[in-house]
Parts: sequence; C-alpha cells; structure tokens
Amino acid sequence: MTLIKTQPVIEAEPKKDDYSFGYVLRHRGNWQKMQPEQRAVILQAAADYLEAEVAGMREQAETLVNGGAA
Repeated sequence: MTLIKTQPVIEAEPKKDDYSFGYVLRHRGNWQKMQPEQRAVILQAAADYLEAEVAGMREQAETLVNGGAA
C-alpha cells in the first residue's frame, strides 16, 4: 500500500530564531492508523530530507571555516 502520489509524502517546515533551529515534518494521515508500509515511506522521505539538510549544513560550515576556499 502506498500514499497518494499527487501530494508530497511529507511537508518540511524549517524553524529558526536567534537561538535555535529545527524542523517540523508533517505527514498526511493518522500515524496510528497507517500500515507499516505507509509508515516506512514517510520515514524514508523524512530521512532523505534531513540527510539533504545535513549535507547543506556541512557545506555551510566548511565555507565558514575555509572562507569559501575549497
């Protein structure tokens, strides 16, 4: 069983302020009523999103440390 393909599996909302940052990841549907296969799709989409964010953070940190020199 899969989720409806016309909508994103998750919606990510980065939250930042002066002293913190985080992410709100929303999925469609009630988690408790989902089949394990549906939960797996959501977890994989969330992991993919967060891994992309991590890569961006590492690049940003490298740029700060090296002043833009690669």
